[in-house]
Amino acid sequence: MPVTAEQSTSKRLGPMDQLINVVSSQPFCCGGSVPVIDSNEYLAQRFGNLESNGKVTSPPVVIRWDLASGKTTRRLTLPPTSVNGLHDAGEIQGLLKHCKQGGLSTDQFSTNFDPYSICIIDTIAQILLPGTAHSSLEDTIGVVAKIHKLNIYAGPSGRLRAHVNIPRSSEHFATLVICLPCPFEGGHFRVVHQGQEAIYNWGQENADTIQWAAFLSDYEHQVLSLNAGCRITLIYNLLAIERDNGFVRQRLDVNPEQCVLHRKVMDALKSPEFMPKGGTLALYCQHSYHRTRDSCQKTLPYALKGIDAIFWSVFDHLELDVDVRPVMEGIPDDEYLRRVERHDPITQFEGTKCIGKELHGVIFSDSGGVNYDGTATSIIKEEWKSKWRKHVIWLNEPGPRELAFVHLACGTTGLTRHYSSAAIIVEIPEFVSGPRQRLMHGELASVQAYDEEI
Repeated sequence: MPVTAEQSTSKRLGPMDQLINVVSSQPFCCGGSVPVIDSNEYLAQRFGNLESNGKVTSPPVVIRWDLASGKTTRRLTLPPTSVNGLHDAGEIQGLLKHCKQGGLSTDQFSTNFDPYSICIIDTIAQILLPGTAHSSLEDTIGVVAKIHKLNIYAGPSGRLRAHVNIPRSSEHFATLVICLPCPFEGGHFRVVHQGQEAIYNWGQENADTIQWAAFLSDYEHQVLSLNAGCRITLIYNLLAIERDNGFVRQRLDVNPEQCVLHRKVMDALKSPEFMPKGGTLALYCQHSYHRTRDSCQKTLPYALKGIDAIFWSVFDHLELDVDVRPVMEGIPDDEYLRRVERHDPITQFEGTKCIGKELHGVIFSDSGGVNYDGTATSIIKEEWKSKWRKHVIWLNEPGPRELAFVHLACGTTGLTRHYSSAAIIVEIPEFVSGPRQRLMHGELASVQAYDEEI
């Protein structure tokens, strides 16, 4: 088997370097799955379209198409049911026969499937849109999905060769593939970008789940050979369109296991070279979330975007202790260090970060002033809800800053303003611990926080 560029590079880089490479770039694809439930049960849950556990669900998917004569309409409901097994199998074969060229254009079929109502489009807007040329306008840009065609491939040997889509307009930034619930084996969907690949294994025997993937439009992708069954997909062009009013971002519903980062994280956790004694891993958020506003604090982590959302989702999925915290920059300040150096070795403070205990609004204080003999760091230690943390491994540089704390200037008049950056903090268990060993055997970790502060 030939060695891919990604595998060759991975051999040269250690686990930590591979993680840094992945989080240094924006996601080029994302995917997820939506359970299909009975129509009667779906109608009972229609208000909010959510199960009691918050998982989005979908009713069965109906496809209609006209025969060549134009006088008869055929109907297929997916997933196939045990009651209508023979009939559904006949309709699938009829659809396959009708699609002589491998697919149907939009004027040849219709469907009840709606990617908006099951949160797929909102998820794509959070993950992929921030990394495109439209990201500077993300507050006024929304994602519009336009159905392009229906594809069907039959096993054995049905496949789609590797190719790159040509964007159909300046607004066309990505493609969405919906894999409908129909039994098949093989037919993996593969997306490649700069030596990294994402492979979606959608084959399922019971076919009770809608699965999907979205990828930026100018990236190579292919469908590998099917072994058996029929693979039916809906293809959508995703457009970045300017909008006048805001839209509600729903709960992030991406499948972390289908992300490139998930594979890199699992490889790292299985390596004794990666943080063997455990500790804290952190990623500065690369996007601004207006997190100091009271109305925005409750939206995190579900309002995270781009690589921020992927990073949090992967570690949350593994049940490691992960949280979004503010990190104060420039603390401890130089004056504070000069004073404590008289009593304590200055190395005590090397590598320390002032990390907030939780997300909160801007704090205003009347401490300080002309007669105050302390330092800004002293005030922050007393009044900003934070801890000083050592030995945190940071994967990137600080991102967007927001005003965090305001107090009277020390020893003079005026005000001193301090800013913080948001970061995603993850507690990594030591290599020989039970939680990390469980992860190596495909189980979840359930790790409590590791905390070293000064």
